[in-house]
Amino acid sequence: MSSLAWAQEDFTPSYAGDPCGPLTVSYTPTVDPGRVISGYLWDLGNGNTSTLEEPSASYVSAQAYTVSLTVQYNDGSETVTKTNLFEIFPRPTVSFTTDASGGCAPLTVNFTDESSAPAGSSIVTRLWEFEGGGSATGATETVTFSSPGSYDVTLYVETDNGCSASFTMPDAVVIDNG
Repeated sequence: MSSLAWAQEDFTPSYAGDPCGPLTVSYTPTVDPGRVISGYLWDLGNGNTSTLEEPSASYVSAQAYTVSLTVQYNDGSETVTKTNLFEIFPRPTVSFTTDASGGCAPLTVNFTDESSAPAGSSIVTRLWEFEGGGSATGATETVTFSSPGSYDVTLYVETDNGCSASFTMPDAVVIDNG
């Protein structure tokens, strides 16, 4: 009767950070308890390697990452590779346009979100903040400015994979004294 040996090597990632980067991942190996370990070799998928038993690594580039662990025993080695273990998602590009940038009070200005989501995702949340008070959540918004001054406008967007970005246009609207 022959006995079969099953590979027991594996590893578990623990994630901390933003799914859009930077993301820190800590790894914990599972090894064959019946064998003597002489070392570890990790390919962390980000261009770095480690010989620590439980390494951590940072990931910032938007892509899928493949990580592998080679456990070196006194009688040979075993490797486990996890292809596309996790993915860092790209952030959206935020921009907007206005139909007027200045004039006399009261001035009504239309704002249009021109932001773009990376391929494979879509923008699901918008938040406009208008200096001097007021906020809105639509793809297009109309705001009336009643007092003289310069007003910054900020647009925050978030995609369906949880990535967010913002853009502030300083002095987006300038209202004259009249």
